[in-house]
Amino acid sequence: MKARIIRGLILLVVFALAIPPAVIVAQPGPEIRVTDCEERADQPDIAVDSEGNSHIVYFDECGTSEREIWYTMLDNSGNTLIDDTRLTVDDDYSDKHPAIVVDSDDMVLIVFSDRATHEIQFTKLDPALDDQDGSAADPEQITVVDITELTEDVDSYLTHPRIALDSNDDIHVVFEEDGDEIYYLKAGNEGSVLIPTIHIRECDSWYGRPDVAVDSDDNVHICWNDYENTSDDELHYMMLDGSDGNTLIDATQITTDDGEKSKRQTIQVDSEDKVHIIWHDHRGSEAEIYYKKLDPDLDDQDGDAADAGAITLIDDSALTPDDALKSKNPQTTILGEYIYISYYQDTDAGVDICFMIIDTETNSIVPSTQLTTDGDVTYSTSYGDNAPNIDVDASGMARMVWCDERDGAYEIYSISYLYATGIAVRISDILPIEFGLMQNYPNPFNPGTTIGYDLASPSHVTLELFNLRGQLVSTMVDEQQFSGRYRVNFNAGNLASGVYFYRLTAGKFTQTNRMLLMK
Repeated sequence: MKARIIRGLILLVVFALAIPPAVIVAQPGPEIRVTDCEERADQPDIAVDSEGNSHIVYFDECGTSEREIWYTMLDNSGNTLIDDTRLTVDDDYSDKHPAIVVDSDDMVLIVFSDRATHEIQFTKLDPALDDQDGSAADPEQITVVDITELTEDVDSYLTHPRIALDSNDDIHVVFEEDGDEIYYLKAGNEGSVLIPTIHIRECDSWYGRPDVAVDSDDNVHICWNDYENTSDDELHYMMLDGSDGNTLIDATQITTDDGEKSKRQTIQVDSEDKVHIIWHDHRGSEAEIYYKKLDPDLDDQDGDAADAGAITLIDDSALTPDDALKSKNPQTTILGEYIYISYYQDTDAGVDICFMIIDTETNSIVPSTQLTTDGDVTYSTSYGDNAPNIDVDASGMARMVWCDERDGAYEIYSISYLYATGIAVRISDILPIEFGLMQNYPNPFNPGTTIGYDLASPSHVTLELFNLRGQLVSTMVDEQQFSGRYRVNFNAGNLASGVYFYRLTAGKFTQTNRMLLMK
């Protein structure tokens, strides 16, 4: 009588139906080895410019005493325009966690964590100042803003900066201090600080890894993971006024305290200012990729925490099946109504890169496609910070970068992928959007039958059986359950023939159906 989620079966059924076309994949481009130092390159990030060129930033120990920040530029065919170029000085301290964006003038903006100063640093590059002949650039020649501190006067290391651009090409940066303090700042395109560092949250987490996105009104949306006041890591969301840093929506827990980790979250905002959060969650037998959609306009934005249920449009939706294989560390980018997602997937060969898309207008997805096949992708180096970062050009060509040790050394690799018209699966076909109790089948039955029900959000669920006198005969389910479609197999071998009633209670939802046992 154990309930089980059947999302994987639903995917197969949906593919057999005539669902309207959305997007489907073509073949991936060749895998490109970006670095070739055979030392240690890791933590890559990528941004694509208006010409479709890829700008890649990472750390590398190539010929240095510690990790330094390096930069590489590829054209839209994967050819090297600027080879590995070291941006930071070999000062015996590590520079880590680089993040990159390209502004409206195709200038490259980079932030990173500096272990020498303990600060978040900024630099700006103009790759057009190089001849782009495939050799390394002169860093002094392409640097238009020297390395500049965005933070100051901290006592411990600042780590994991993430960066987003607003309509003025100003940058919004989130980062953490020693894994348990979340911060935000705003800087101009030249690195001048416009909103000094704001302490967003003191949290309990090994690493909160905040992420940031900016909407059409230049408001700032931040998410992170935290286990303060919960039994394990759960996701939190916050909204700031991007003009002055004032809080519009205070820290709001948006995933349920279920005792399982919700981590490695990313955030995107679409053209209608809806917020999309993707993360990996351990609520199944292994980590899986999950999705949530929020509308912050449903809150009064008075500076208090929001009612998470009131602003949720699509509740926790599993995008990958609970297949006892890890799906981890998702990264995202957005183009129009499409969110592109890359992530690590356990495979028969080892660990590989997989990819999917969400259509935010139709609430549909293209199920996962495996891009790499060698199984040598590394997601546990550098304190587990590595992730398959992604960006997309104007044509919809996605570019992914990751760390790979297939040749015996940690190197940066890249791959491209283009989508074309085809078939997609509606998110609502994977996860129900409302509560419901199905008629048992078969009915009449002897002695076994199956009862199905839908949970639109995580709830404490009871499924009970009563006789005609209203007496409780059996409790089939009494536990906290996640969103999903459930089936309970019930055996009435010890009951007498007759009419019975089964009742589902899930939070405030209650429904009762009738069944007939005939022996």
